[in-house]
Amino acid sequence: MVPPLLLEPIVEGLIAATGNRAQYAVQQGITFVDCNQRGLFKPLSFMYTEYYIEIDPEDYIWDVNGDGQVCTLLIIANSYDFFLLGQPVYQKYYTIHDMRRATIGYAALRNTNKEIPQRASIPNEIMIASTPPTFLELYGNFIFVMACVLLAAYVIQPELEKHWDINSEADRNNFIAVYVAYGCFCLFIFVFIVQPALSLPSLDLGQQRFYVVTGLFSSLASTLKLSQMKATTRKTVAAEKPVVAAKPTVEHYAGLKESGTTNQLI
Repeated sequence: MVPPLLLEPIVEGLIAATGNRAQYAVQQGITFVDCNQRGLFKPLSFMYTEYYIEIDPEDYIWDVNGDGQVCTLLIIANSYDFFLLGQPVYQKYYTIHDMRRATIGYAALRNTNKEIPQRASIPNEIMIASTPPTFLELYGNFIFVMACVLLAAYVIQPELEKHWDINSEADRNNFIAVYVAYGCFCLFIFVFIVQPALSLPSLDLGQQRFYVVTGLFSSLASTLKLSQMKATTRKTVAAEKPVVAAKPTVEHYAGLKESGTTNQLI
């Protein structure tokens, strides 16, 4: 695991070392590569003080199902700003962890292509971390979905109820049709206007598109269902409300007496 802002430079460096021929896709912090292109990747080296530990592509590229269809890089983002080295760093090495001296000793296993770690000069080139995501890049999708849902709940729904009865089976299909059309309209506005204007992450073919689409339409469906329940409750309360007969008030009796028609009440 690597610091989150260093994942992108490391992955791009590995891809660049293949001559930019390797195809890859990053989804939720996991880098997927074509298993048939594993031969394009170069060894990856980590430096401990002045010693390099070299990791072969076969050690940091994992065949997920073992059938050569889906492969991932065993390099993912850490939640904190430090490296957490795991199994790929120890492959084909015999290691000794000396807790008192705070050191790790490496010795190459027999019948492997590994060599004893060699001393080398510290490189002068500094890896530049990627730019942290902005507030809109992190929460822009959620904010837009919530804006669409609030507009539907407090503007569109009241207007629809002025024309149709949400409790009517015939009119209910009209509500559903309007909400489906409105959801598609929101997605169109997001993809072609909001996203380019605010430089939001693109809706790729992975999980991000799934979450945005399902989140939007699920929220609209919940809004429609909630409005239907409220309308049903109002109708039920109105039907059960008792009718109270109006009783003459004291002022009414006084008016009848002054006009000489009090005896009409007896």
